[in-house]
Amino acid sequence: MTGTREKRLSWLTAIMVVSCCAPALAQDRGRTDGPEGSEYGKGGYSRPGADKVSVAVNWGASIAKGSCAPPVLLGATLAYWMDDWFQVELSAGYLFQNRSLDLLVGPRLRTTLQPIGISIGLKGGTILVPYRDDGHARYEPRFAVSPQAGLDLLVSSKLILDLTYAADVDVGERALSHRIFMTTGYRF
Repeated sequence: MTGTREKRLSWLTAIMVVSCCAPALAQDRGRTDGPEGSEYGKGGYSRPGADKVSVAVNWGASIAKGSCAPPVLLGATLAYWMDDWFQVELSAGYLFQNRSLDLLVGPRLRTTLQPIGISIGLKGGTILVPYRDDGHARYEPRFAVSPQAGLDLLVSSKLILDLTYAADVDVGERALSHRIFMTTGYRF
């Protein structure tokens, strides 16, 4: 029964994040007919749909309850950039230490300082934790919340480097794990 409730919470979190982002899609683009320099930050001089999606690879360390396997994590992130200061991210990560798989979605806010930005985010979703059942490895889904903070560098308008700390809170088990990871992404 607990697994079903956690699945419902995972879906509810994803639906709430997507529905909160819908009003931002209806905003008008900025104008470029003002004084020189006034179009910066208003969305002028860019083609529609440009630089809205980024794909990234994550790697780093995790501190989680589990075996003595190396505290390594690998993952990937797909992000939709509504603006330079607001993204919605979908990420998946594998933690070797406890052999769990994180599937998280949520918003991320970043400062628009160039080329360095500071970001905070809150993701929610499912953590698949392994267990043994009759000698077969199975995964149990659990609902988790993951507040995150990061420091990113826009190397160019397309290449992104990021250092992030995340605290993964397993809501059902009241367990906490920590991740520190680097991200290399490409924005297109």
